[in-house]
Amino acid sequence: MSSHLTDASDARDPRNFNSTAMRVSIHEPAALGSGLLLLAACAICRGSFDPLAIPLLFISLLLGIRSLFGRRKAFNTETSSRVLVLGIGLLITLGLLLGSGLAPERDPSNFLRLAMLAQAAVAIPLSRARPILSVVLVSICFLLTSAHAIFMRDLPRCDVWMFQQDAAASLLARDNPYETLYVNPYGPNTPFYGPGVVNDDQTLSVSYPYPPMSVLAVTPGRWIGDVRWVLVIALLWTAWRMVQARPDRLGALAAVALLVAPQSLMTVLTGWNESIALLPALMWLIALSRRSKLAWMWLAIAISMKQYMVLAIPAALLVMSWRDVVRAIGASMLIAMPFVLWNFDAFWRSVVEFHFMQSFRDDALTLSAAIVRMGGPELPGVVGLICFGLVVGFAAMRRLRGPSLLAACVGVGLLAFFSVNRQAFGNYYLLVAGLLLIAPLIGPTSNLKRTIPIDRYDELDDDVPEPDNIHRTSATAI
Repeated sequence: MSSHLTDASDARDPRNFNSTAMRVSIHEPAALGSGLLLLAACAICRGSFDPLAIPLLFISLLLGIRSLFGRRKAFNTETSSRVLVLGIGLLITLGLLLGSGLAPERDPSNFLRLAMLAQAAVAIPLSRARPILSVVLVSICFLLTSAHAIFMRDLPRCDVWMFQQDAAASLLARDNPYETLYVNPYGPNTPFYGPGVVNDDQTLSVSYPYPPMSVLAVTPGRWIGDVRWVLVIALLWTAWRMVQARPDRLGALAAVALLVAPQSLMTVLTGWNESIALLPALMWLIALSRRSKLAWMWLAIAISMKQYMVLAIPAALLVMSWRDVVRAIGASMLIAMPFVLWNFDAFWRSVVEFHFMQSFRDDALTLSAAIVRMGGPELPGVVGLICFGLVVGFAAMRRLRGPSLLAACVGVGLLAFFSVNRQAFGNYYLLVAGLLLIAPLIGPTSNLKRTIPIDRYDELDDDVPEPDNIHRTSATAI
């Protein structure tokens, strides 16, 4: 017989995510509002610079910071649900006015895109009585829309899709993906690459620019024809895990908001790999909320997908033991080791040096680009690291703990890091928005099926109200 009973001291143990001491929740409406405004900013100009998008980016950053202040008393779920309803309405409006975010030659047919937006509108009232069904309907439309765009003849004119497709093909041929030769897809004098990246013969001096787990993840998609199938499945799986983490209206609306955002469709159909980076990050946070011993494994996969996810390591120390963090770092190094030994110079130049060779982009969706356009100086790269460190330091000083607060901390930290960086576009912000939408779903009161013995709940502090979604059981029933 498994027991849910603990002593009174454990009920107030700061290491226990569900203890009284850890019932300082994030500001849920602020976190949700930050993620939704970020998706709206990306929808305005396909994730690139636009004077109308910069204020939304700035407000999103302020709301993200506000979410970290948290509060002791639980929010009414309806408050957060109203924020999501307004956000989904805004995303639907932008989708109708501005399209899918893709270039016209790759835009899915109006019928399919409008069908997905209509399903999202239907999902809002349906999410109250049938939350799972509402997500299923939108997921089906997202899958059909993505499939239609993938089967179109015009392939993405995007170097990331080219990187993913050819590196996976090299791996299937048992060749080193970090020795794959690429041709500049943008033509001479392109602003998309920094000095030294393009050779005189228009080939690139670098190869696959992402960590090994990324190419390993998309290789099955290349085996069936196109790596984007993996990206689509990863985003749909993320939405499904979101509603599973919180199978109520709030979880359903958060999943619908992620799928209906124009940036989500654009990200998977142009080959950007943020969708496969968001999934292991979500699994890591869910594993932490369930106190799984495999949480370190998901952290290892997450930091092996994208270079900037390494920044999550210091934030992870707020929740995980240093031993688990060391295990995650060791596992990520083991994943990379075969490719490092295969050809160290090629690996280092593509995965590390290439990103330092990239130039400042004034067309990026960043506050630093807005400063330069107004006549100001370029911000040094260290400013982004300082901003991320300040966010983690603030969380540490406020003794913030738990997976919900960790998701918000990493999301806001990355948002601050990207917003003052040399270049950041909509695909970067999709991962940030996903973390901010996930954060309220994995808090202390997120799992509707969690049981608390009725004779133990009274031991909690009086200033912590009993959540409406807690299922009470007697001690003898456990």
